[in-house]
Amino acid sequence: MRGDPTPNREGEALFRRKMIRFCTSIGKRRLREMGYGARSDFADRHVKRIYANLPEPRKPNP
Repeated sequence: MRGDPTPNREGEALFRRKMIRFCTSIGKRRLREMGYGARSDFADRHVKRIYANLPEPRKPNP
């Protein structure tokens, strides 16, 4: 409704990298307080919330 694009699998890798960079600003101590063992755990959790129900990308026909 706001004009934001619908998420698709093409943006998943970019979003995951952004979440990992975001962890750098949060810091290791805060991540541990929130219950995440590593930056990848945090990124995986948030990527899954958005991209888990999207269909896998189609592979082009040869």
